[in-house]
Amino acid sequence: MSEEKTKLPLAARVSIFIAAVGLVLLISAGLMYDSLAKVKETYTSPDGKYALQVLAYPRFVKNGADENQAPGKLRLVTADGAVIDQRPLDHLSDVTTPKWSSDKVVVNDQLQFELLQDKPGHGGPADNAPSMVR
Repeated sequence: MSEEKTKLPLAARVSIFIAAVGLVLLISAGLMYDSLAKVKETYTSPDGKYALQVLAYPRFVKNGADENQAPGKLRLVTADGAVIDQRPLDHLSDVTTPKWSSDKVVVNDQLQFELLQDKPGHGGPADNAPSMVR
């Protein structure tokens, strides 16, 4: 009893290989573009434990449009720079001065980041998973 192995035709194998390489390149380009975002503005919490950073993505094509219409992201970090959470922005101009409270920060009256809280008997802020509500 011999079993025949069926191979895909050469054209199909080449097509699959090209698609896989293209996918890897696309993902890599997206990750590299995201890493190019630069901090444009920083808002520090009243207690100094947190900061909300406004990051701008680079614009490779200058079209004369307002710089504040560019896309970016909001990033919540601790005082030592550890990233807690981040959220994409369609336009940098969408950011208003954040409103800080003891357990959250609200931007634009709708975008909310929950702050890490120390709980008695626990290991501190690192034990609490951050969450964000839109």
